[in-house]
Amino acid sequence: MTLWNQDSYLSAWNFAAKIHIGQTLPGSEIPYINHIGLVAMEASAAIANNQDSSDPDLMIQCALLHDALEEHRRPIMSFRGNLVRPSPMVSWR
Repeated sequence: MTLWNQDSYLSAWNFAAKIHIGQTLPGSEIPYINHIGLVAMEASAAIANNQDSSDPDLMIQCALLHDALEEHRRPIMSFRGNLVRPSPMVSWR
């Protein structure tokens, strides 16, 4: 059984990896993408524990892209091409 779309996950992961390239966790030499992976792991665990999630793809994509939206002050439309299957819950206007 598939709970979320792997293509969506990989697309969002690769986009996040490009945006955060060269960044490290504060006070360490650990690549910042580790934080993104941990947040995505928490989201995937939440989905696995509650399979009634209304949109697992959206949850995973939000986990992977949350800092991209916060830190890079890009319009949400610039992220649209990185979401393989945009959620009907997100307005792109």
